[in-house]
Amino acid sequence: MCEKYGLKLMVNNNSNLRGSWDHANDWIAEVWLPRALALDLKKLSHIVSKDIFTTLSFEEMQTNIAGKIDSHYFPSFEEAEKWALS
Repeated sequence: MCEKYGLKLMVNNNSNLRGSWDHANDWIAEVWLPRALALDLKKLSHIVSKDIFTTLSFEEMQTNIAGKIDSHYFPSFEEAEKWALS
């Protein structure tokens, strides 16, 4: 979507995700993020589910991408969108 539409902001909705996805974190940091940065993605906001394992996986991802892209997580779409547009 970033490539197709030239997006500079992204709101990723994981509110319905349950369970750990930390196995994807290396791929996100090593493959997805460099591609997104090459497309000039500036902000990445996430809506994280209340599932503790999902939240822990997201926090690990945040550690992996820290300093590379402006990224935060929020409990609702409205908050995620507001931050992304700020």
